[in-house]
Amino acid sequence: MYVVIPSIYSEIYKDFIRYLEAIPNVIDADVHNAIAHNKDLLPYLPKVWHDCWLSAGPGYCGGWHSPVGVMRKDAIPDGGGIPGSDPQHMLKHHFEKYNIDYGILTGSGILGISTKSESGLWERGD
Repeated sequence: MYVVIPSIYSEIYKDFIRYLEAIPNVIDADVHNAIAHNKDLLPYLPKVWHDCWLSAGPGYCGGWHSPVGVMRKDAIPDGGGIPGSDPQHMLKHHFEKYNIDYGILTGSGILGISTKSESGLWERGD
């Protein structure tokens, strides 16, 4: 026995499939991006901070310490460097490899400071 489905249902089914395909499957909510070199941040800093940044870096005591490291080894760019500092490498070896549709950048090193607004990092102590 065959069942004939009116064409309107076929169009509704196609619309439903298009809707499902548009929904992201995977969202990585903790992507640790980084800057490759301290000098890469200079165009975004007022000139008055350039010497301080180049000589002392972020000047904050923070971060995670481990004898084996905390960054994924496969996040190191092909040419070397800081894990997460090459956007093209991250796209190919993380987003495309694991079929990730969206990523929320949380930063590493100095970029991670922006995620610590409640940590007391900015309190003056007067």
